[in-house]
Amino acid sequence: YQVMPASVTVAGAAVSDTSAYVAYNNPAAIAFQPGLSAGISAANRFLLKELTQSSLFIHFPLRYFHTTFNLTHNGFALYHEWMAGLDFSRTFGPKLSIGFQFNRFSFYSASSRRYYSAFFPQLGMIYFPAPKWTIGFQVFNPLQTNIEQDEFLKHLPSVYQLGATYSVNESLVWRLQLSGEVHAGYECSSRFEY
Repeated sequence: YQVMPASVTVAGAAVSDTSAYVAYNNPAAIAFQPGLSAGISAANRFLLKELTQSSLFIHFPLRYFHTTFNLTHNGFALYHEWMAGLDFSRTFGPKLSIGFQFNRFSFYSASSRRYYSAFFPQLGMIYFPAPKWTIGFQVFNPLQTNIEQDEFLKHLPSVYQLGATYSVNESLVWRLQLSGEVHAGYECSSRFEY
Protein backbone atom coordinates (compact mmCIF):
# COMPACT_ATOMS: atom_id res chain seq x y z
CA TYR A 1 0.00 0.00 0.00
CA GLN A 2 1.45 3.34 -1.01
CA VAL A 3 1.44 5.72 1.92
CA MET A 4 0.23 9.11 0.81
CA PRO A 5 1.82 11.56 0.14
CA ALA A 6 4.43 9.29 -1.45
CA SER A 7 5.38 10.67 -4.83
CA VAL A 8 5.16 8.68 -8.05
CA THR A 9 8.51 10.15 -9.09
CA VAL A 10 11.71 8.10 -9.22
CA ALA A 11 12.66 6.94 -5.69
CA GLY A 12 9.82 9.06 -4.30
CA ALA A 13 12.33 11.87 -3.65
CA ALA A 14 10.34 14.94 -4.64
CA VAL A 15 9.97 17.00 -1.44
CA SER A 16 12.62 19.50 -2.63
CA ASP A 17 11.59 19.44 -6.31
CA THR A 18 10.26 22.76 -7.64
CA SER A 19 10.59 21.87 -11.33
CA ALA A 20 7.35 19.85 -11.48
CA TYR A 21 4.53 19.76 -8.94
CA VAL A 22 3.16 16.42 -7.75
CA ALA A 23 -0.24 16.31 -6.03
CA TYR A 24 -0.01 15.88 -2.23
CA ASN A 25 3.75 16.12 -2.15
CA ASN A 26 5.03 19.46 -0.80
CA PRO A 27 2.41 22.23 -0.68
CA ALA A 28 5.14 24.91 -0.87
CA ALA A 29 6.60 23.63 -4.16
CA ILE A 30 3.90 25.10 -6.40
CA ALA A 31 4.53 28.68 -5.23
CA PHE A 32 7.43 29.08 -7.68
CA GLN A 33 5.30 28.22 -10.75
CA PRO A 34 4.52 31.49 -12.54
CA GLY A 35 1.28 30.66 -14.35
CA LEU A 36 -1.89 28.62 -14.34
CA SER A 37 -1.11 24.91 -14.48
CA ALA A 38 -2.75 21.51 -14.15
CA GLY A 39 -1.64 17.90 -14.07
CA ILE A 40 -2.95 14.37 -13.97
CA SER A 41 -1.22 11.12 -13.10
CA ALA A 42 -2.01 7.45 -12.75
CA ALA A 43 0.23 4.92 -11.02
CA ASN A 44 -0.33 1.18 -11.19
CA ARG A 45 2.46 -1.02 -9.89
CA PHE A 46 0.90 -4.43 -10.53
CA LEU A 47 -1.28 -3.81 -13.62
CA LEU A 48 -4.50 -4.34 -11.67
CA LYS A 49 -7.14 -1.65 -12.14
CA GLU A 50 -8.20 -2.04 -8.49
CA LEU A 51 -4.76 -0.86 -7.37
CA THR A 52 -4.52 2.16 -9.67
CA GLN A 53 -3.94 5.47 -7.88
CA SER A 54 -5.10 8.45 -9.96
CA SER A 55 -4.55 12.08 -9.10
CA LEU A 56 -5.36 15.52 -10.47
CA PHE A 57 -4.30 19.04 -9.54
CA ILE A 58 -5.27 22.52 -10.76
CA HIS A 59 -3.08 25.47 -9.77
CA PHE A 60 -4.17 29.13 -9.75
CA PRO A 61 -1.57 31.85 -9.09
CA LEU A 62 -3.28 34.80 -7.40
CA ARG A 63 -1.93 38.22 -6.47
CA TYR A 64 -0.74 37.47 -2.92
CA PHE A 65 -0.62 33.68 -2.83
CA HIS A 66 -1.02 30.55 -4.94
CA THR A 67 -3.89 28.13 -4.52
CA THR A 68 -4.07 24.54 -5.75
CA PHE A 69 -6.88 21.99 -5.71
CA ASN A 70 -5.70 18.36 -5.42
CA LEU A 71 -7.80 15.22 -5.85
CA THR A 72 -6.77 11.56 -5.70
CA HIS A 73 -8.61 8.24 -5.90
CA ASN A 74 -7.72 4.58 -5.55
CA GLY A 75 -9.61 1.36 -5.00
CA PHE A 76 -12.59 -0.42 -6.52
CA ALA A 77 -16.38 -0.70 -6.00
CA LEU A 78 -16.31 -2.49 -2.63
CA TYR A 79 -13.56 -0.36 -1.10
CA HIS A 80 -12.14 2.90 -2.39
CA GLU A 81 -10.50 6.04 -1.07
CA TRP A 82 -10.81 9.69 -2.07
CA MET A 83 -8.73 12.58 -0.88
CA ALA A 84 -9.31 16.23 -1.71
CA GLY A 85 -6.93 19.00 -0.73
CA LEU A 86 -6.90 22.77 -0.97
CA ASP A 87 -3.40 24.28 -0.87
CA PHE A 88 -2.41 27.88 -0.11
CA SER A 89 1.25 28.76 -0.66
CA ARG A 90 3.29 31.93 -0.88
CA THR A 91 6.83 32.96 -1.69
CA PHE A 92 8.77 35.21 0.66
CA GLY A 93 11.36 36.68 -1.66
CA PRO A 94 13.20 34.55 -4.21
CA LYS A 95 14.54 32.03 -1.66
CA LEU A 96 11.65 30.86 0.54
CA SER A 97 8.13 29.52 0.12
CA ILE A 98 5.69 28.17 2.68
CA GLY A 99 2.55 26.18 1.97
CA PHE A 100 -0.43 25.00 3.99
CA GLN A 101 -2.94 22.46 2.73
CA PHE A 102 -6.31 21.36 4.11
CA ASN A 103 -7.03 17.70 3.30
CA ARG A 104 -10.23 15.66 3.50
CA PHE A 105 -9.73 11.91 3.35
CA SER A 106 -12.74 9.60 2.76
CA PHE A 107 -13.10 5.90 2.20
CA TYR A 108 -16.06 3.72 1.34
CA SER A 109 -16.61 0.35 2.95
CA ALA A 110 -19.16 -2.01 1.37
CA SER A 111 -19.62 -3.89 4.67
CA SER A 112 -21.14 -0.82 6.31
CA ARG A 113 -22.35 0.79 3.04
CA ARG A 114 -21.12 4.24 3.93
CA TYR A 115 -18.25 6.71 3.69
CA TYR A 116 -15.98 7.58 6.61
CA SER A 117 -14.04 10.86 6.55
CA ALA A 118 -11.42 12.90 8.38
CA PHE A 119 -9.92 16.38 7.98
CA PHE A 120 -6.24 17.13 8.62
CA PRO A 121 -3.55 19.66 7.61
CA GLN A 122 -0.35 19.36 5.60
CA LEU A 123 2.53 21.86 5.88
CA GLY A 124 5.51 22.45 3.63
CA MET A 125 8.54 24.68 3.11
CA ILE A 126 11.08 25.19 0.30
CA TYR A 127 14.32 27.14 0.86
CA PHE A 128 17.18 27.99 -1.50
CA PRO A 129 20.27 28.47 0.76
CA ALA A 130 22.73 28.67 -2.16
CA PRO A 131 22.41 28.91 -5.98
CA LYS A 132 22.89 25.15 -6.50
CA TRP A 133 21.06 23.90 -3.39
CA THR A 134 17.37 23.53 -2.54
CA ILE A 135 16.03 22.26 0.78
CA GLY A 136 12.47 21.04 1.21
CA PHE A 137 10.47 19.96 4.24
CA GLN A 138 6.90 18.80 4.66
CA VAL A 139 4.68 17.15 7.23
CA PHE A 140 1.52 15.29 6.24
CA ASN A 141 -1.11 14.83 8.98
CA PRO A 142 1.01 16.29 11.84
CA LEU A 143 -1.86 15.92 14.35
CA GLN A 144 -1.94 12.13 13.75
CA THR A 145 -5.63 12.19 12.87
CA ASN A 146 -7.31 8.79 12.60
CA ILE A 147 -10.83 7.64 11.74
CA GLU A 148 -12.32 5.92 14.78
CA GLN A 149 -15.56 3.94 14.58
CA ASP A 150 -17.10 1.35 16.87
CA GLU A 151 -15.93 -1.58 14.76
CA PHE A 152 -12.51 -0.38 13.59
CA LEU A 153 -9.73 2.22 13.65
CA LYS A 154 -8.42 3.51 10.31
CA HIS A 155 -4.85 4.68 10.78
CA LEU A 156 -3.97 7.72 8.64
CA PRO A 157 -0.20 8.10 8.23
CA SER A 158 1.72 10.99 9.77
CA VAL A 159 4.63 11.49 7.38
CA TYR A 160 7.63 13.79 7.90
CA GLN A 161 9.96 14.42 4.95
CA LEU A 162 13.20 16.37 4.64
CA GLY A 163 15.05 16.56 1.34
CA ALA A 164 17.72 18.39 -0.59
CA THR A 165 18.45 18.98 -4.26
CA TYR A 166 21.89 19.73 -5.66
CA SER A 167 22.22 20.98 -9.25
CA VAL A 168 25.54 19.61 -10.48
CA ASN A 169 25.01 21.53 -13.73
CA GLU A 170 22.04 22.45 -15.96
CA SER A 171 21.57 18.83 -17.08
CA LEU A 172 22.36 16.83 -13.93
CA VAL A 173 20.43 17.06 -10.64
CA TRP A 174 20.87 14.98 -7.49
CA ARG A 175 18.05 14.60 -4.94
CA LEU A 176 18.33 13.10 -1.46
CA GLN A 177 15.39 12.60 0.90
CA LEU A 178 14.68 11.21 4.38
CA SER A 179 11.05 10.20 5.04
CA GLY A 180 9.54 8.94 8.24
CA GLU A 181 6.09 7.71 9.21
CA VAL A 182 5.33 7.90 12.92
CA HIS A 183 4.18 4.26 13.18
CA ALA A 184 6.16 2.62 10.36
CA GLY A 185 9.80 3.75 10.51
CA TYR A 186 12.08 5.68 8.19
CA GLU A 187 13.51 5.42 4.70
CA CYS A 188 16.21 7.25 2.82
CA SER A 189 16.02 7.69 -0.94
CA SER A 190 18.19 9.25 -3.58
CA ARG A 191 17.87 9.89 -7.30
CA PHE A 192 19.78 11.44 -10.14
CA GLU A 193 18.11 13.19 -13.08
CA TYR A 194 19.93 13.79 -16.33
